[in-house]
Amino acid sequence: MCRDLEGGETIKVCLINPYIDIPEQIYREHLTMLPPLGIGYLAAVLSEKHEVAVIDCISACPLPAERLPDSIVRLGIGNEEVIRRVKEFGPDLVGISCCYTVHSPQCYEIAELVKKEYSEAVPVVFGGPHASNSPAETLDRSCVDYVVVGEGEVTLSELCDAMESGKGTDGIQGVLRTDGSGALIGNPVRPRIEDLDSIPFPRRDLLPLENYIARQRSYPQDINNRRIPKTTMLTSRGCPGNCVFCASRCMWGRRWIARTPENIVDEIESLISDFGIRELDFLDDNVSCSKERLTKICDLIISKGIDIKWTTPNGIAIWTLDHELLRLMKKAGCYRLVFGLESGDPETIAFIRKRYSVEHVRDIIKYANHIGMWTVATFIIGFPYENDGNIENTMDFASSLGLDIALFYSVTPYPGTDLYNVCLKEGIDTTLTPHKREFDTLYLTADEVERYRAMSTVQFMKSLRRKPWKPLEKIRSFDDLRFTARVVRYSVGMVLAPSEENKLKKYPNFRR
Repeated sequence: MCRDLEGGETIKVCLINPYIDIPEQIYREHLTMLPPLGIGYLAAVLSEKHEVAVIDCISACPLPAERLPDSIVRLGIGNEEVIRRVKEFGPDLVGISCCYTVHSPQCYEIAELVKKEYSEAVPVVFGGPHASNSPAETLDRSCVDYVVVGEGEVTLSELCDAMESGKGTDGIQGVLRTDGSGALIGNPVRPRIEDLDSIPFPRRDLLPLENYIARQRSYPQDINNRRIPKTTMLTSRGCPGNCVFCASRCMWGRRWIARTPENIVDEIESLISDFGIRELDFLDDNVSCSKERLTKICDLIISKGIDIKWTTPNGIAIWTLDHELLRLMKKAGCYRLVFGLESGDPETIAFIRKRYSVEHVRDIIKYANHIGMWTVATFIIGFPYENDGNIENTMDFASSLGLDIALFYSVTPYPGTDLYNVCLKEGIDTTLTPHKREFDTLYLTADEVERYRAMSTVQFMKSLRRKPWKPLEKIRSFDDLRFTARVVRYSVGMVLAPSEENKLKKYPNFRR
């Protein structure tokens, strides 16, 4: 059982990155595991004053994971192992990361395990995007005592301090709970952390990073990893964009707050010296918001002779880039850019509030290809007002850009986003389940959206056949040659694979 705290006594905090349940088809198609940086940051701050343990359910479990009924796969250790680890640590507080709406049931399941073991002796705190966006729904569960809204480092630290001193929590900004009648109590608003350099680097030793690296080594064919070991970093928080579908601004707001180039490069050097890291994914929502800052980061990497490769998997704002910056980024180790274009249809672009010109997009992609960078773009289909013509415009646009890879996703209306509110207004079902990947539009059924997503991939892969020598243009070194050979093997497999083509056969009477 939990200890009886005396005034001033250090408390023990257990932070949990939950297991997730996903359809087996998704598990087979896409398996990229990333360390939970949010928990890493929380652990770094809390461990300065308290004893902290991290239970990273996903990294702790070997793959393949446990298979559940209804073709569901559980990624992560099971309930018995979770509660065994919790009891072994003996926490005074348990914090659970609740990031995605579709995975919130697994978060609640773990919270119920903790409550069954400790009852009211150990408070359970939820944080993360879903909990922040839907605090009332989250606190409606009897297994959740508090929700930390938004950035958690200062808020959770103050919550622990209040427990340590025996004080109440009502005065803590960013903390919500319910009273006996179910009404929310507390103050959800906390000013953003202005000095991100003041936050210590994530406690990657508690995640643990070595398990993620071991998994990378077990999938050497993964083209998401050019070099191993690889890990992730955040250099800024927030995005000044206003995309209709984005849940990130519900968490961070629209203000972009950045770490200094010196602080970022210090972390890169520590990752290389402490963990042998050779590649990084910058997970920022907008790493290039300031051209001056990104230029300084690249200059420092180059001047210090740091041997690192890096990418922007969450997308980079293409309207912030020019030829000069692209050359500098490549010299500093950037080898792949992901552009969040999302649509090629003017009406849809206006609806989702993207701000780029087609001419600039074509110019940047062409130049990035010219200097040997790999170019990837993401597209989203199935917005509420999209019809056949809108989606077909996006399909044709994606195939015309000269991209190396185009990724097509179906839109997901996350709670808290403007898109979610539009769907509610138009009477579109927003229920999220593990098996539900597509939603109706006002003109198309979810099945038709699924077919269009499959068709988009098929059409793009066929467009690559028109220039089969294109990957050879990336080769500037032996390292480039090895990676290009891996990409070519992957691409050939995609072109020849019948999986997407087979999906089209499900809809013989489809319009196109």
